[in-house]
Amino acid sequence: MATFATEKDLNASSQHDVHLSVCSFSAVAGVEDRDIVPATATTEIFGNFQSLKTISHPNLCEYVEIVKGKHDRLFVVVENHLNFLGKLYRCEDNKIQVASVGISMLREWAFQILKALAYLNSNNIIHHNLSPNNILIDSEGTVKLANYGLYYMTKGGANVDFPIGYPHYLPPEAIYRSADNPETTGKVDVWSLGVILVEIHTGIPFWEGDEKDIDKIFSSLWELQCIADVEDEQEVWDRFTVFSLGISEAILEFLQGTDDDYGDFRKLVRACLEVNPSNRCSPEQLLSHPFFSSIYENGLCNHYKYWWVRPFLQSRKLNLDDELLEPQEESHNKDVLEGIPLSQIYYFWKLAGGDVESELAKRGFLLSTPPIERIPRAVKVQNGKEEGTAQDTAFLYSDIIHGLSLKELRQRLEIATGPNRDTFEWDTDYFLVVDEDDMNFLVDEMSDEEGSSTKDEFIDKYLFLDPNNKSIPSTSNGICQSPSNNVKLPLLIREKDVGYQFQRVALFTELLREYPSSRDEIIHHAKVDIPPFLRGKIWAAILGVNGDYQAIYDSYDKENEKETDRQIDVDVPRCHQYHQLLSSPVGHGKLRRLLKCFVASNTKLVYWQGLDSICAPFLTLNFNDEALAFSCLQTFIPKFLKDFFIFDNSPVIQEYLAVFRHLLSFHDPELSSHLNKIGYQPDLYAIPWFLTLFTHVFPLDKTYHLWDKILVGPPSLPLFAGISILRQLRDVLIKSEFNECIQLSDSFPDVDIEKCIQSALSMCKVTPPSVIYRVHEEHSKPGGPSDSENHLSDPVQRWWEQPIPVETKRAELTPRISLKDLVKLRNHVLVIDMRNEQEFARGHFPLSINMNPMHLDQLSHTLWQEKKKYHIVVGKRGDSGPQFAAELVDAQFPRVAVLTGGIDVMRVDSEEGVVVCSCLPTKTVPGAKTKDGPVVYWKCTHNLMK
Repeated sequence: MATFATEKDLNASSQHDVHLSVCSFSAVAGVEDRDIVPATATTEIFGNFQSLKTISHPNLCEYVEIVKGKHDRLFVVVENHLNFLGKLYRCEDNKIQVASVGISMLREWAFQILKALAYLNSNNIIHHNLSPNNILIDSEGTVKLANYGLYYMTKGGANVDFPIGYPHYLPPEAIYRSADNPETTGKVDVWSLGVILVEIHTGIPFWEGDEKDIDKIFSSLWELQCIADVEDEQEVWDRFTVFSLGISEAILEFLQGTDDDYGDFRKLVRACLEVNPSNRCSPEQLLSHPFFSSIYENGLCNHYKYWWVRPFLQSRKLNLDDELLEPQEESHNKDVLEGIPLSQIYYFWKLAGGDVESELAKRGFLLSTPPIERIPRAVKVQNGKEEGTAQDTAFLYSDIIHGLSLKELRQRLEIATGPNRDTFEWDTDYFLVVDEDDMNFLVDEMSDEEGSSTKDEFIDKYLFLDPNNKSIPSTSNGICQSPSNNVKLPLLIREKDVGYQFQRVALFTELLREYPSSRDEIIHHAKVDIPPFLRGKIWAAILGVNGDYQAIYDSYDKENEKETDRQIDVDVPRCHQYHQLLSSPVGHGKLRRLLKCFVASNTKLVYWQGLDSICAPFLTLNFNDEALAFSCLQTFIPKFLKDFFIFDNSPVIQEYLAVFRHLLSFHDPELSSHLNKIGYQPDLYAIPWFLTLFTHVFPLDKTYHLWDKILVGPPSLPLFAGISILRQLRDVLIKSEFNECIQLSDSFPDVDIEKCIQSALSMCKVTPPSVIYRVHEEHSKPGGPSDSENHLSDPVQRWWEQPIPVETKRAELTPRISLKDLVKLRNHVLVIDMRNEQEFARGHFPLSINMNPMHLDQLSHTLWQEKKKYHIVVGKRGDSGPQFAAELVDAQFPRVAVLTGGIDVMRVDSEEGVVVCSCLPTKTVPGAKTKDGPVVYWKCTHNLMK
């Protein structure tokens, strides 16, 4: 995936042997004398597990996912293979026998195992669980170590109630800690490897007697350690006393042998079985052992080049030749899952109805004792031992691996990719299809933002075609997805449809491989929806993240104390603590580093509460790539929250809230009027909405969907999302007084986020850009001409171009509209001129109405009969246009705005398609009367607009 590629991504195409399995265990539970409560243990394991997902090595099985079930039971989904070295061990006549393997095969296996262990040690991971059952062999004969992350994810076994490791293969220091070696190192695994190698070579187990006699093994390990502590000229394995330890005599004879046929192999095994860990070789040192000289001489070691330190381009792995350019015929027997990363396969497996806990329960592997039966009937404490109740075996560890059937998934995907596959209709109406009798300003607003030369060029590049058009252009990589006449499915259903998600993931995977050249196409397709599996990388592509972002992230100080650290330390533990990753200690550390890095890299900005909430979506989507999460945050804030985090952000936020209030009046005058009357102002509830772009009030799953549209939508979309939230709650708000509204905003009831997005986009389409104009927005435009010759006029005549003070905006209930936008509304607008009759007769907007603002009650019915969708107030400088517009809002007239500049702007700025009309208006007497006489209004009947 180009800029965001990892070795695991790039090697996905080499996956041929696809098997998924699951193992299960429980976190700490039911132990009163432990400092770690179950919830904390579970979250710690969750956090530690995430780094295991990044492990990529040809000799290591892949960790795919971890799932929390009932009673803090955890399910770990891993790569699996059917063959393993444990098959060499068989029980006959109650004795374990091991099938012998040639020395050449042992050399190759040992080399691959040491390669894997060295890689794990370089990532601070100790296997501590190495046994023949955990050494798998794939279909190509390659060694794959399994279950190497259990010790790491459980914090060395501290978060579980069972020991980790097979006693038969553990060294003495793993059982008996010494003052000289208090910590476990990777040399533990070297001992385990030595035991396995000598067992397979000699064909007998290392320990004699009953394999279940653990006490005897522990006692022997203690005696072995005591023997090693006694200074002697002879090495431990050459001493006669080792024959009394219960170690197989044949193995001891091999270790003490002197024949030259297996000299190097014997030296390797003795190096592995060095009792003193200080003198024992590490995996890295053993790779240079003379036993492996033939591997280096034959150049076989070149096959084991396994990782890259930095992200790199997919093109570096391509070997172009003439055959690549020839069209290739697809094999009809090709596995539909071939070449797909295991993480994707598991994601599709879940969408196809898979559930690991239900799967194991159906097979009878999750049998536990009911809690009522675990209550002790009698407790007798004798010699420190508790009696009277038995431990529930369900909480003990079992190394049984349960395979997950992929048969149904294969069938579903074969149908989804076959000629009779179901297709889905795009949500193109989000951005283009609108009511023919209404306006669509969205195209203009977004084309201005993108800087397209023409509107047609912008539509071709970014907006969708007619969904009924059968010819949808393919992407640059040839993937074509045609529309359908099927009923459009809701987003939540599409996200759970395995066939649809399979197609979407395939499409975006190819586009991400071509990023950054494919960024325009990524944005184009992201406007339909974004597959959750690739959301993090798609967001990064939309934001334009590129370059060596890891080096940039590493260059900032994230460790030294800063003034903001105290507030960061307060905010981090409170940030979305319902989320399993963010509540973990690992998540706390990552979030803290990201926030400190943002503060260090933006010296002109300050840390405001809420920044942690903005950071949360990027971190959870890129949990194992802090640098990418930081780059997304660094790009996101200047684009969507410009100046929100400066030292004095009050003018920016107050203007934003004023525009929000104007938009509420514009689209829902009844609700706006009610909230204004009871004093429920946006300052009381909306600041956390916009300062965090709703991450403070929405759970992350809803935030993801909302941000999917915000990232590809116009800059004003968050404002309309806020209006949509209020409109979903309007039935309750209309009936509520101030105190009830305050309580409602505190509890924040459930909001349908998909309806919220649809409503926001619908309002955005019909809202003139000048209505949402903000001085503090980077790309915002008031809507009038900016470079015309008319701007050379006397500045006094252009008073309307002076920025409106924030205090004035806040005091007004309705927005201002530019002449440019008013002209576009020509067929949908009712212009209400509130000047006196003489001024109206000297010049007015074509087809406008002139009335006395005092007669609104009497003329409301007349205005409603005009059946216009927009109501624009025209006054003169110093006139009370905003006040009259507020009265129209109280009368529940929709889409009310005041013309910026009044009639003066029409006389100075000549907009194409409109001129000042000076006709003799028609006098109308509707029949209503006041104490001063009959009510009269004047109406222009001349349409001078083109």
